[in-house]
Amino acid sequence: MPLIQVSIAQGRRPEQIRAMIAGVTGPLRAAPIRPNRTKLEPTMSSSVSIDAPPVQHSLRRVGLASSALVVVLSLLLISPLPVATFNGVVSFVALCCIPVQMAIVTYLEARPGLFAGWTSARRGALLLAVNLALGGLAALGIHYVIADGWGMDFPGLPMFCIIAVVVGLWLTQVCQSWPFTAIANPLLRAVALLLATYLIAFAIYRIGFNFDAFGLPTDAALRSAPSGLFPAWHVLTFAVTAISGLFIAPAFRFAGLPQAQPLRALANTVLCLLWAAVLFGVGVGLLHLDVVSFLVWVPVPTLFGGLIVLKMCRGGFYPDRPAAPWANAGATLATAIALGAALVAVYQVVLTTVHPQVGFGGPMYTAEVWLAGATLAFTFPLLNVVADYFGFWPVERA
Repeated sequence: MPLIQVSIAQGRRPEQIRAMIAGVTGPLRAAPIRPNRTKLEPTMSSSVSIDAPPVQHSLRRVGLASSALVVVLSLLLISPLPVATFNGVVSFVALCCIPVQMAIVTYLEARPGLFAGWTSARRGALLLAVNLALGGLAALGIHYVIADGWGMDFPGLPMFCIIAVVVGLWLTQVCQSWPFTAIANPLLRAVALLLATYLIAFAIYRIGFNFDAFGLPTDAALRSAPSGLFPAWHVLTFAVTAISGLFIAPAFRFAGLPQAQPLRALANTVLCLLWAAVLFGVGVGLLHLDVVSFLVWVPVPTLFGGLIVLKMCRGGFYPDRPAAPWANAGATLATAIALGAALVAVYQVVLTTVHPQVGFGGPMYTAEVWLAGATLAFTFPLLNVVADYFGFWPVERA
């Protein structure tokens, strides 16, 4: 479960929790890169015990500091770039790296001792280099298949990549890598997951996406753009909204979900779809909000903030309150959404300050595409790089 791994404990004495944070975790099922984090499981709490406040505060402090460092670094890297460059090739390559990142962490989970004795910086640098190299190869292949007869300006290119990320999150987070956990060989498991991600994404792209409203030139459109069942922006927004619900079950400590697979994956999938149906139905259907503005200000902040609160803080943002699980989960989700929305607003201020000429709204949605790309295509995977590759280095040192 690479993207929502958190350090959690339930029913443990304070000295046991502190031993876990120190790296004495024992034979846990998950095998993340750092030894002080374990996989979020239905039988565990989504935060550390309330009787160990120093541990909780430490997790929150490290998580927020690491997140702030990544946000600042991201803005320093992308804000000087021309908007067209970032919305084009930079976001495209960054998106192509995310499914590869999920496959790499899936492999590492099954090889806990692979980098034993390595420093956090050395290990992280190597894994990042491998991720970028494989992501670049994926970008070449995707461009060849999806943008045939078109170029980087083809809107289907980033949309396919986003759907691939959504599918990857669904397989690794919502389904908790089922059924690929049945594959014993770690490398084959990771490769199978990556191939399945792209095959499912391609099927959704060809069947669901319709680009007629984009007014593409006929010759290129006939070769590249599918004429699927629904308007492309609507399919994309609904899919991202659905996957933003992946944090609901962890916030509630998986309460009420089946233990066994595939029932747990199915129940979690239904939960995400219901979440999307309500939000999308009310926002776009009843209130008639612009579908791209809805994307930027509802599911994008939920994903962005949820990653920081639940993963980067490793469940330590709020103390666990077993007697009030609804209050604890509500506070967690509300904080994630509010934090995500505040960060999107910060990104918007940076965008309009550095590039005051950028335009909002259709038909191009230049500013909205930049905001979505800056948060989810660029900063989102960098947060995971810090957590999964560098083990929160340099904020947290081994």
